[in-house]
Amino acid sequence: MNKKMIVLILIIFIVLSNFLSCKKSSTNVLADDKKSVRYVPIAVGNEWTLASPNNPDWQEKFIIDSTKEYNTNIYYLLKLQFISGFSLTYAIRYGENDKIYIYKDGLEYVFWDFSKKDGEKYKSYKMGEGSEDYFEVTVSKNLTITTELGTIKNCIKFYFDAEKWADDEHSYIFGPEIGLVKYNELSLMSYKLNSE
Repeated sequence: MNKKMIVLILIIFIVLSNFLSCKKSSTNVLADDKKSVRYVPIAVGNEWTLASPNNPDWQEKFIIDSTKEYNTNIYYLLKLQFISGFSLTYAIRYGENDKIYIYKDGLEYVFWDFSKKDGEKYKSYKMGEGSEDYFEVTVSKNLTITTELGTIKNCIKFYFDAEKWADDEHSYIFGPEIGLVKYNELSLMSYKLNSE
């Protein structure tokens, strides 16, 4: 075999081995130093228990219990379990540019945008299927939050509001290396993080 043939075989081997070693990413993240990864640790088995500061028996849980594929993307199913027994499930995934996406009503929207500066706003998901009204989200950064677990610095808040709707406001506050520390008026009581 001549040298050109050997080089060609080596190139084909390298290309094929790289192609075959690629697999579908469950996180769609290029680097672990992104804020979205530090503030929202997404892995099956992660859970956060939040409670009312005035009534610790009033607890709600956020649990990532499985994954599901929509339009070739892998989403983590984040279940919110209310004390009443009612639950909601969000399909979320890491995205590019420090964003976390939500898959809702057959469409993908930016859910939490960690690339935004303090005070900036962005449009998130629609109010409901068939609605033309979107939630507008205001980002607040560098917050200090006190919970049952102590004081958490450098928190980021996402405040959702739809201009034409009453009583629709809600907020999520995330702490670094912890995840969700507040949901509306509920504060973090405990959390468990797994690694995948």
